Amino acid sequence: MKISIAFLIIFSSVLYFSCDEESNPSGSLSNNDNQHSFAPLKVGARWSYRGSIYGVDFMYTEEVVTKENDGFYKIKATISDSDTTLVNMGYRRVTNEGMMVYDHEKLNGEYELKKPFELGNAWSSRHDDVLHIYSIIDENIPFTTIAGTFTGCLKVEVKYTYISEIDTFFYREENIYAPGVGCVKYDFLILESYVLP
Repeated sequence: MKISIAFLIIFSSVLYFSCDEESNPSGSLSNNDNQHSFAPLKVGARWSYRGSIYGVDFMYTEEVVTKENDGFYKIKATISDSDTTLVNMGYRRVTNEGMMVYDHEKLNGEYELKKPFELGNAWSSRHDDVLHIYSIIDENIPFTTIAGTFTGCLKVEVKYTYISEIDTFFYREENIYAPGVGCVKYDFLILESYVLP
């Protein structure tokens, strides 16, 4: 079975996890901290998700491969269905304002989470013909997956708008981030297991 075009758009948009090794493992957050604990990065950390779209089951895994001298973490993302496996490389970095994601060349960075980490905060970025609008739509919520029950979570809505001369495409997703763990729900992908060294 072929991976759907919509899924490829989602997969290629951005990879999720980012935070510095010194993130607060207790999960308590402060808007004055330079780092946050929504996805503690360490070499060897790994998050595995399972999901289904248009009747196709997927496995998605992110693994922190290296920490480079410039502060970037290299992330290997693998997605597979019963017939196809795709591998993508990207980068994460923490700034004073939040968590940024980058493509495989460390270009086109954008904030996946941006301070303040509170209800109502919104930001946007544009890549070529695609506008991304992020909003924190809920905070301090519980969320349960097969990997466990997580508290103090943030719910982030992402609206993608693709505008071309021929057509306009809209897509909306909701992602949930747990303190000390990372993204526990990435649209239709739900955290199944994780390893934090």
